[in-house]
Amino acid sequence: MSILAGINSRLINAEDIAAIVSDRVYPFTTPDPKTHGENTYPLIIYSLVSTTTPTTFSGEYIHESRVQVDTYAETLKAAIGLSEAIFSRLHGYAGAMGDEFVGYCLRQNQRIEHDATNTLYRVSEDYKIGHRDAT
Repeated sequence: MSILAGINSRLINAEDIAAIVSDRVYPFTTPDPKTHGENTYPLIIYSLVSTTTPTTFSGEYIHESRVQVDTYAETLKAAIGLSEAIFSRLHGYAGAMGDEFVGYCLRQNQRIEHDATNTLYRVSEDYKIGHRDAT
């Protein structure tokens, strides 16, 4: 799960993203409003969807993970703008990400939804990440 720590670091340390969400980048779900107060938007939620770990002929473990990154905002324009900032930070990235070395990070798909009950827009994206331990 250390790839998630790398995703968190990559998003929270990007000046353009931090200018939009501050520190509202959460793994798996938003904080419980009963204990943390009402959520402020826009925000980002990321989660690990799946990981495969094939062994190479050299005996190395190379992981391929699918990470879902969701942006929530009160307007469609804000949700899409935030997802574009995330795309520019993640898509095509190769290099250190937390304690992992990323060989590739590619957006696989994007979905846009509207929750009329909560008047929120959500842009949900899946990224395929090929990575290995940096050590």
